Amino acid sequence: MVFYASGYMIVQTILLWTHCKFMISKDKSFDLKKILFNINILSILIGIILFFIQVSLPVPVTSAMNSMSNLMGPLSMFVIGMLLAKMDLKAVFRKKRVYFICFFRLIVLPLVILFIFVYSGIDHIAPNGTSILLISLLAASAPSASTVTQFAQIYDNNPGGASVINAMSVILCVVTMPLMIMIYNMLI
Repeated sequence: MVFYASGYMIVQTILLWTHCKFMISKDKSFDLKKILFNINILSILIGIILFFIQVSLPVPVTSAMNSMSNLMGPLSMFVIGMLLAKMDLKAVFRKKRVYFICFFRLIVLPLVILFIFVYSGIDHIAPNGTSILLISLLAASAPSASTVTQFAQIYDNNPGGASVINAMSVILCVVTMPLMIMIYNMLI
């Protein structure tokens, strides 16, 4: 199933280095080399190649990769926590715009994708199509990327607001993600 999630990640990475970068940096150009040779894209491509040629990596390499993968979640939370530490949390919870963005990201978008899945009949294309679609729905139901917060910090474009949206969407997805799975299981 990680293989199917990689396809989603490729699209997300391309969107991150084109649309997201444009929106945050206001730079209308994009570097195709940065997209194609992005470490995430390269990692996915190398992983796909290793998967198909059935190469087992040595234990030191897999151990280092496991350690790095265990670090990614806490590291992104650390960055968000540093930004949130500077904010008045009472004011954060009173911002209606944050709730609107989170509602759109965590409920509207996943429901649109879910209804496309239901009414297209796409789940019958592959033998395990329902599991593949569930992975896509989970990816679409996930909170906003902490990478966006990091972009906002790099380009000095409201990093506090981006971290608030990220933190709020992480908190709210505890409720919305199981809800989307429940709706998915009822409809498919």
